[in-house]
Amino acid sequence: MDRDDHSLFMRLTLGSHLAQHLRHQLEEHQGYSSTVGISTTKLISKLIGNINKPKGQTTLLPPYSSNDSSESNVTRFLDGLDIGKVPGIGFKMAQKIRDHVLGRPAAFDAGLVYGGTKENVAVKDVRLFPSMGAELFEKLLGGHGAPKGVGMRVWGLINGVDDTQVSKAREVPQQISIVCTPATPDFSAS
Repeated sequence: MDRDDHSLFMRLTLGSHLAQHLRHQLEEHQGYSSTVGISTTKLISKLIGNINKPKGQTTLLPPYSSNDSSESNVTRFLDGLDIGKVPGIGFKMAQKIRDHVLGRPAAFDAGLVYGGTKENVAVKDVRLFPSMGAELFEKLLGGHGAPKGVGMRVWGLINGVDDTQVSKAREVPQQISIVCTPATPDFSAS
């Protein structure tokens, strides 16, 4: 491990210990459970945090960049995800990308709210697709109503690059969710 990776490893390890302490305090004193993802960007932290839900914690350790002898852990992690699972790539964008990589419209399950895909296209498939890059993404996803620079943004996302800042929490949340799973009646006794 080179000096930069060792320094990053130490910072992520300290962050992981702090997050574990805060999670335990939150649960012990307030009764709330939490899940945490620890990495160097908001994007990767959000994705890596989904691995050990609920009440879990995951840290993505170095190496964060590729060299001749090793692949980046960020690339290795992202490459296994379906393109539609990457935050910032919505359903319609993912659909356009899938169609382009497959060379035809992707098959979708009927009846689902958002039409779950029957054909997964992994980030690796997209990233390694011939001539894929920011320019091609701009052609595929740009146009009327698309944000300027969408190609560069999506190319960055699938390569683990996200400079989105963590913003301060609002005083009053925009959304509150309560999940209730009612018991399923047992009709077998009748």
